[in-house]
Amino acid sequence: MTFEFKLPDLGEGIHEAEVITLKVSEGQEIAENAPIMEVETDKALVEIPSPVGGIVQKIHVNAGQHVKVGMVMMTFTPKDGRTSTIEASINQAQAKPEMALAAQTHSKAVFSNGFKKRVLAAPSTRRLARELKVDLNLVSGSGPNGRVMPADIKNRLTSHLEGSMLSSEVKPGKLNDLQSYETYEFTEPKLNIGRNQDTGYKMPDFQKYGPIEKVQLKSVRAKIASHMTLSWTVVPHVAHFDEVEISDLMNILNKLQLELNSENIKLTLTAFALKAITLALKQFPEFNSSLDDNTQEIILKKYYNIGVAVATERGLLVPVIYNTDKINLKQIACELNDTVNRTRNNKIKPDEMQGGTFTISNIGIIGGTGMSPMVNYPECAILGMATAKQQPIVRDNKIEIGNILPLALSFDHRITDGANAAYFIQYFKTLLIKPYKLLLE
Repeated sequence: MTFEFKLPDLGEGIHEAEVITLKVSEGQEIAENAPIMEVETDKALVEIPSPVGGIVQKIHVNAGQHVKVGMVMMTFTPKDGRTSTIEASINQAQAKPEMALAAQTHSKAVFSNGFKKRVLAAPSTRRLARELKVDLNLVSGSGPNGRVMPADIKNRLTSHLEGSMLSSEVKPGKLNDLQSYETYEFTEPKLNIGRNQDTGYKMPDFQKYGPIEKVQLKSVRAKIASHMTLSWTVVPHVAHFDEVEISDLMNILNKLQLELNSENIKLTLTAFALKAITLALKQFPEFNSSLDDNTQEIILKKYYNIGVAVATERGLLVPVIYNTDKINLKQIACELNDTVNRTRNNKIKPDEMQGGTFTISNIGIIGGTGMSPMVNYPECAILGMATAKQQPIVRDNKIEIGNILPLALSFDHRITDGANAAYFIQYFKTLLIKPYKLLLE
């Protein structure tokens, strides 16, 4: 008896992944729960264990291949002649038939409700198309097997905008039995652009001028590109710049660090910022919100989950520190250290990068005098922190040396305004200038 192992559900909103490494070979005998492969989603690197013990009869995928939830990855001959009942039932429950069907059937048939065939595109690309009101059926895909990429949507939109304003009428469509996503029917606008509307911008032939190398945009980098395009397109960004003198804060940080060394806890400026920004969000709840374009409602969140931008070899990831209003500074420092270390070592889980309400990006350890961070949509705002440096300051008509920390707050101008941003940052600064207030929380 053989057992087909299908790609399980890897987390909320994740329907596909890329096979990074295969840890077994055909004919190899393995134990149950032994690692068989690593796959990379648009959120994290995931190691998949074997659901059964036995012989690897056949491997159906290759390293570098993009796979979907429900696809058969490997076939096993269980050691005891049967599958593990528990593992098999979990695997079958997690495998989504509609996703497997979508992966296996890309025919030219038209669905019974009149909609066109399912276009090859990642979930993030489909979301981008919906946000920009671009019909995927009208986009020429440049990816493998005609897959629509985020750049194809951008090119489609650009071609429409040249010489004319784009206006589309959007009509809600009915869910098809074969689709697990919302479908829309679009009325194609009548435009007179003077060239093929589907062509879009064509890259120059760079190799005419010298040697080049092409690197495929994929996995985390592709997700970042898609999400940043979405954020920049949807959110009208405004940036508020300021700076704060943190000499007292650094003195307290250094003293507390001496006491925490025995517990092997590292206290950082980011930990203080996480605590301070949580208190500021309580005072200014509009910065802890999201705008629902469909209902024209501002969603004010009553919880505080702060994302922290972490630079890794795979790209910029944003794990989340949850419920920062319910833990003290020492606990925040512990969770921050653990989360950042696991993120850099590819051990962070996909669900640990979801549910954020606000984001902090600190480039101080790398260097820089300032930054203009991009909002992590659908959040309302993001705080950027640059390198704190000793600079001359004037205090009581005397020139002294102070530690100056540059700040930058980018926010969604649809939700709030510049004056509110200034008040928000002023309150945040007060907490850093008088850090003893943070220790009382």
